[in-house]
Amino acid sequence: MDSPKAYLKKYWGYDTFRSKQEAIIGRILENKDTVALLPTGGGKSVCYQLPAMMSDGQWATNWEPACAINKALKKQVGITNNYQYRQYLIKNADNIIE
Repeated sequence: MDSPKAYLKKYWGYDTFRSKQEAIIGRILENKDTVALLPTGGGKSVCYQLPAMMSDGQWATNWEPACAINKALKKQVGITNNYQYRQYLIKNADNIIE
């Protein structure tokens, strides 16, 4: 198996990872459950696409809800702040994903 950096260069054209990407990808490739929170433009897609490309039949899951859906959901269930929203998502994650 080639290294993650070799895949990064071959498929994305970059020589180095952005901050935290290499550590996140390394954990995923070690089959460790991994939660990664990166800002917009922080390179999240590489963190799940690259390990999936390197794996034999294994998958990395990315759950990244769109802002418009977040706003509609907050209004629908009467959530008034981000703490309540996070708690709602944690409590109802299985139902939301279905």
